[in-house]
Amino acid sequence: MNVQFITQQTLIDADIDLTGEDVTALLAYLNDELQDKVGTKITDALSPEQQETMADMEETATDTQFTDWMQHNVPDMNSIVETEIANLLADIVETDDESEE
Repeated sequence: MNVQFITQQTLIDADIDLTGEDVTALLAYLNDELQDKVGTKITDALSPEQQETMADMEETATDTQFTDWMQHNVPDMNSIVETEIANLLADIVETDDESEE
């Protein structure tokens, strides 16, 4: 399951200057970072048994089964994803502001 939550339009909507950027590489990096951060938050919120089930499901379940399980076991997942996207975008804006000084 490799969904891109952060797209070029997401960056444009956040007023991030993409001039001179390798957008494909930037999006790959941001989505990888997002996956790592969300994965960590979710794992921290699960019991050891749930963590084991999630690991097994990542290997064997369909995307639909995995999504259903996540929605049932991590009801605030959408909030976690939205928060982490906002944090990553804020980091980019901050980095851009610092490089302009």
